[in-house]
Amino acid sequence: MLSSFSEFLFLACRNMKGRKARSILTILGIAVGIAAIVALLAIGYGMEAAVTGELSEMADLIMVALGSRAWLCCPRRLHRARCQRC
Repeated sequence: MLSSFSEFLFLACRNMKGRKARSILTILGIAVGIAAIVALLAIGYGMEAAVTGELSEMADLIMVALGSRAWLCCPRRLHRARCQRC
């Protein structure tokens, strides 16, 4: 098994030396792909931090106003006839 692994390694090195342009383009493609993924993740995390910061600044300005609770107990058309709670 070890001899077959060393043969594969030898063949791989020989093919990489023989096809330099293809090997360089493959390495370049892998590097560009990894850089693109890292850049997208950085942009995503940065945007998340920016939005979280903006929302935390606006936290004092957010107000929730509750309306009538009649719609919670029964449909509007039956509200007056059936509802004792509202």
